[in-house]
Amino acid sequence: DKVDGKALIAIYESDFSDGLGSGAMNYVAPRNDIEEQLVAIWQDLLGINQIGIHDNFFELGGDSIITIQVVSRMKRFGHHLKPRDLFEYQTISEIADLASKAIEVSLGEQETLSGESTLLPIQQFYFEKEYKEDVANNQSVLVAIDKTLEESFLERAVAMLVHHHDALRFQYEKTENAWIQTYSNKTGVLERVDLSETSLEDLSDEITKTCQVFQDSLSISSGDVFKAILIKTPESESKDRLFLVAHHLVVDGVSWRILFLDLTRIVDGLNEGNVIDLGVKSNSYREWGVALQEYAAKKSIESQVSYWSELGSQYQTLPVDKTPETKKTYADIKHFEISLDEANTSQLLKEVHQAYSTDINDVLLGCLGLTINKWSGNKDVIVGLEGHGREDISQTIDVSTTVGWFTNLYPVCMSIDGNGSYADVLTSAKENLRRIPNKGIGYGVLRYMHPSQEIREQLSSVTWDVVFNYLGQLDNAIDSDSWLTRTEESYGNEIGEQTPFNHKLEVNCSIDKGKLNLIWSYSAVEYDIATITQLAEAYVSNLKALILHCIEQDDRVFTPSDYGLEKEIKHEELDQFLNNTTPDLEELFKI
Repeated sequence: DKVDGKALIAIYESDFSDGLGSGAMNYVAPRNDIEEQLVAIWQDLLGINQIGIHDNFFELGGDSIITIQVVSRMKRFGHHLKPRDLFEYQTISEIADLASKAIEVSLGEQETLSGESTLLPIQQFYFEKEYKEDVANNQSVLVAIDKTLEESFLERAVAMLVHHHDALRFQYEKTENAWIQTYSNKTGVLERVDLSETSLEDLSDEITKTCQVFQDSLSISSGDVFKAILIKTPESESKDRLFLVAHHLVVDGVSWRILFLDLTRIVDGLNEGNVIDLGVKSNSYREWGVALQEYAAKKSIESQVSYWSELGSQYQTLPVDKTPETKKTYADIKHFEISLDEANTSQLLKEVHQAYSTDINDVLLGCLGLTINKWSGNKDVIVGLEGHGREDISQTIDVSTTVGWFTNLYPVCMSIDGNGSYADVLTSAKENLRRIPNKGIGYGVLRYMHPSQEIREQLSSVTWDVVFNYLGQLDNAIDSDSWLTRTEESYGNEIGEQTPFNHKLEVNCSIDKGKLNLIWSYSAVEYDIATITQLAEAYVSNLKALILHCIEQDDRVFTPSDYGLEKEIKHEELDQFLNNTTPDLEELFKI
């Protein structure tokens, strides 16, 4: 029998849009404690004053990083979820029902850890690129803290953070054949620097100098990979400063959100006279490494090898203004910063994605591919994409509140026709990203952990010239708290001048103070500032055009991945089918 194509599509569309909430349903208030807890968490993380139980998490501006934050905060209330739950159950009503049934399970290593921990793929990538052993390659945060806060509370908080988050005690030893990562016996100590006699005129510079001293003081070989410093300011200054710095080998962007959530929890509790317990640890960094090794050994993952290898054949080098005479290092790296205005940023977060069922990376990467295509003429743009890396590879592993460097770096191909429509750009980017196996985690696992040396070497030839990293919404990274606020002073250079720069371009972006901020990093021995300025401004211009195009769409546009067909057909074939009055569904869907 023939299938009624229009009826089939109608069923798909009905299933897809059912329960999406905020765009089609009226506000419904929370009905129980769990829903109230979720509403409070969502409102804080998404920056929205009123959220109903049927509003859709992703249409409100949620993303994969925020799902981890939601899971982390729900653990405060004794509810054990996984980030994947928010992708399957996207409204408060649904997730609350799930949370009410979730039970606490044993999460593995709970003691103070010792011994060796295998290097994750991103760490092996780091050492492979010949980074200097004790040259700064850090991540750090500088905040202002209330002077009425008892210093003993901070001391206890730092000690508890290092005790609970074992990765903050890692140290590294270089052997003849490899780097070895082990847990040291370091304890968390609050260090102090007294700038109380400094003039207010010189205070900002002295704070920066102090931070730089500690940026340069970390040492992976001695296990000094994390430090907390209380900077005392003059009496006329209303707040002191707290500087936290960690080597990148032991933290990532998600880790800082976890650390600040725990820091405020501890101090708030001590202020209220409570005994603080950070609770059960989620699985350790070491257990995650074991899970990745088991994942690498699965026969099924080898099917990805051809997918990743093919990306190597699509690589086209980017044009440069001049050819470097020596290996590029951070001594010559410059940064060009540019922002998207608040109105467009708000639309990017909350209004754009209904049109094509996209997420923010679809739009940002599609725009990057379009911009580079128009500049370079390359139809295929290979991008090294950084993801948070805490992917769902095991039913028994949970690292949602584990600190460490989990970043997943893998190649994606943006096949963009600069002469195509904005619809083509968005659907092409979306479908390219949906076809990536298991959010890209297989690339690093195959490249660095697969038992076959032949497979590891085969993938070593895959390369890219531009790295892209969306760091999420920094507005919610630090809890709004009466005793802790953000500050504007510079905290020095996180990366030492001798550190190699292994790409042509690096684009880091995040939402901060309501704006999408982009930092384009490049080597001055390879590019002129005029080229980078033109590229960055073209990117923002293209992004505004893509946002406007999405806002102007009256109807939702469906693409193959919306029907689970991203690996079966191309979006052009689906468009042809949807526009065909007598579609041959047997051929299209292989029915």
